[in-house]
Order: sequence, then C-alpha cells, then structure tokens
Amino acid sequence: MSQDDSTSLPNSVSELQTLLLQSREEAAAYKMEAAAAQRDVAVRQQTIVELSATIDSQKKQLEKNKVTIEELMAALRGKTRERIDPDQLLLFDQGELEALIREQADEEDGTAQDDDAADTKQKRKKKRGHGRGFIPENLP
Repeated sequence: MSQDDSTSLPNSVSELQTLLLQSREEAAAYKMEAAAAQRDVAVRQQTIVELSATIDSQKKQLEKNKVTIEELMAALRGKTRERIDPDQLLLFDQGELEALIREQADEEDGTAQDDDAADTKQKRKKKRGHGRGFIPENLP
C-alpha cells in the first residue's frame, strides 16, 4: 500500500475486508520468504563451516606431505643414507654391532680421504701452464 491508498480507504465493509485479506496474504508471503532466507543462511553457514574444516585438514595433510618429501630428499642427498637404524640394533649381537660401527667409521674416513685426493687432483689441473711451452733447442 502506498500513502495515497492509506488516505483513500474504501468506505464499504466488504472492500475493507478484501483489502485486509490482501494485506494478510502479503504479510504471510513476506514471512515465508523471510523463513526461506533464514534457512538458506543457515545452510550456507553450515557449508562454510564444512569447507573451513576441509581446508584445515588439507593444510595439515599438505604440511605432512612436505615434511615427508623433505625427509626423503634428505635421505637421497644426505650422508645419513646408509646409517644404521637404531630400531634394528637388537637384530645383531654385540660383536657384530661393533664390527658394523667400525666399518661405517672406516667408510666415512675413506670418503673424506677420497674427497681430499680429488681436491688435490683438481688443484694440479689448475696449476697447469698458461699455454706457452718451452722453446725447443733446435730452433734459432
């Protein structure tokens, strides 16, 4: 109803009753729309909560995967690749364990010496001449 309608109300009772019924129907329709909107808001809020939980769980899984990848890459590249697993020490007796530890220490020392030898070879290669050789004695 607009303001013009409110100032010009019908004079007959039947017209007033129909106007009142129309107003009540409009109010009921608005209430139904409001209830539907509230249900829609509740459904959307629930969806937001579920999606947030999904995002959080995926972030946690992603972090776990990153840690696993870093550990695997370290195992591939690192010096710890052939180390003894402490959980498997009970599989051997004391003498075998000492022998394994000595072997591992010897291997680490051997790789360090190999690295030193490789460094000296590289230094020797770098110390080679600058390209000019000695003049042969048979030339004037």
